[in-house]
Amino acid sequence: MAVSKREVRVFEAVAAALLGDGPPGVEDLRIAERFPSLFERLPDRKLARDLRRFLTLLRNPAACGFLFANPVPFRGLPPLLAERALRRMAAHRVGRVRAGYQAVRRLAGYLAATTDDGTPSPLWAEMGYPEPGPPPRMPPTLRPIEFTAAWRWDTDVVVVGSGAGGGVAAAVLAQAGLDVVVLEKGRHLAERDFTHHEGQAHRDLYQDGTLGATDDLGVALLAGSCVGGGTTVNYCTSFATPAAVREEWDRVAGFQDVFTGDDFEVATKTVEDRIHVTTAESTPSRRDRIMQAGLEAIGLGAEVIPRDVEDCPQDDQCGSCLMGCRRRAKNGTAVTWLVDAAQAGARIAAGASVDRVLIEGGRAVGVEATLAGRPLTVRARAVVLACGALNTPGVLQRSGVRRKAVGANLFLHPVTAVWGRFSEPVRPWAGVAQARYADTSADLDGQGYGYRLETAPIHPALPGALLGWDGAGAFRKRLSQLPYLAPLGILLRDRDPGRALVRGDGRPYWRYRLSPRDQAHLRAGVHRGAEVLAAAGAEEIFASTAVPLSWNGDSGEPLPAFLERVDAAGYGPNRTTYVSFHQMGTARMGADRKRAVVDAENRVHGVSGLYVMDASCFPTSSGINPMVTIEAIAHRGASILAALLA
Repeated sequence: MAVSKREVRVFEAVAAALLGDGPPGVEDLRIAERFPSLFERLPDRKLARDLRRFLTLLRNPAACGFLFANPVPFRGLPPLLAERALRRMAAHRVGRVRAGYQAVRRLAGYLAATTDDGTPSPLWAEMGYPEPGPPPRMPPTLRPIEFTAAWRWDTDVVVVGSGAGGGVAAAVLAQAGLDVVVLEKGRHLAERDFTHHEGQAHRDLYQDGTLGATDDLGVALLAGSCVGGGTTVNYCTSFATPAAVREEWDRVAGFQDVFTGDDFEVATKTVEDRIHVTTAESTPSRRDRIMQAGLEAIGLGAEVIPRDVEDCPQDDQCGSCLMGCRRRAKNGTAVTWLVDAAQAGARIAAGASVDRVLIEGGRAVGVEATLAGRPLTVRARAVVLACGALNTPGVLQRSGVRRKAVGANLFLHPVTAVWGRFSEPVRPWAGVAQARYADTSADLDGQGYGYRLETAPIHPALPGALLGWDGAGAFRKRLSQLPYLAPLGILLRDRDPGRALVRGDGRPYWRYRLSPRDQAHLRAGVHRGAEVLAAAGAEEIFASTAVPLSWNGDSGEPLPAFLERVDAAGYGPNRTTYVSFHQMGTARMGADRKRAVVDAENRVHGVSGLYVMDASCFPTSSGINPMVTIEAIAHRGASILAALLA
């Protein structure tokens, strides 16, 4: 699906209103030139159609009267009226209008802040953002098999996915003496390939190039899609599953001693040892120190984050590890478990997109995939799906496993942020990704649901695409303040789920709305985050609302009055910006096959030989960064499967 020249011109006009005359302006940033290729990368055809329809409406006088109360095509508006039109659409009473505005605003901001060819964006100098140096020339630890023709393989186990679930499962199974094939949809990139240019990293390492979102654009979805999956691009945060969550999961799943059992405990310890989980290499960044100082000033405290690193320099480049660790200090599966699997004889194929599981007579006998445009069939005694919570249910549904429980219980850990502007440079892109956290509000309802406070490194794409907008001049000024900004993230343990679905063409999409009680917990987090930043000495504080709202310490406005304005803006879709880094629960484990997809041994109910070992197994959201939990589930499940097949 391609955009027309007319649609490109409308998009360029909107981008010009969003970004202003510059310099650099939309021509310097090559917005019109680059938009068609970015549009073609949109993962959801419905989203693409909706965007084209929105651009078409912006050319229609009657539609413009409804969209922004001025019956003049958008391209005919002078700059001041164009900005007024954008403000009206950003706060429109109709959710579809807000979603259309957000789609155009995010894509324009993303194009402005990134490049496709490894050159710096002209906007970087304005943002005070440094150009990354060249990557190191070290040899890769893995050499996946390359295909040039159609293939059929026979094996003991085919593992679909190479991240925290698939990588661990492959190692355990291969080391047990089984023949293992690993199929990974994404590319294989190693240290010498990590350019640390966001545009390239997003395209090559993330699902949908980071352009994916829930169906109403209410939550942006970030998930790894490369050899190593999320473990290649995550923040190294390595929490073991809390005891209270393990107890809840056994209760919800109808299990006895599955998550609370000794074998899960052993699996967790084994995982922690292999990936070297430690608190000894968690030097706080400037972001972390600000958060800790603010917490201590209001009588609270921060804890040290355990990380899966070894000999980590913990310097300025560490903040770029979400684009791949150049130092090989992060112990993702591509440098640990997959290496173990390959050394034990496993075959690993990158760029292999699995279309469906082959099920014959109620038993999984392999998979059909596409690799480099050619068919690949792998026949196996067992199939392990570890595609992640966004994709595992789609594979199941395309394979004929269409029970109501498949795709249900989608949890996202929605994250929003409160921002502080400080007088001294923060350089929020630099330093250890996450070294401190606070969980004093992790249980707001007496049932284990609430939020945690964490920080994260910020590079140009996120503020370019997701910060609130209230005029080109104000937006450009905010971008120029990036070196002085400190984000404080509110990570919600969501209680009320959404659903993963597939369209008629088999493509997945995701439906999710924040419930009133989850919004209430996020509201509490926004209030606490603002309080922490004020106590840390922020000169200005602003929330992640679609229409920017800020508080200045010299204004005389009490902080609670500012927070009332934030509350009035609302916490619904496209009123406050949300991002999901953790997706869970769409093929949950449980004893009741009507409510769950897999059993206590990770076997899909009703299909022999088919297993799921990834975050989709979670009975509820975990409330913590989930990597260690996923790896423990996979280690336990793969150990059971290995004993069965050996």
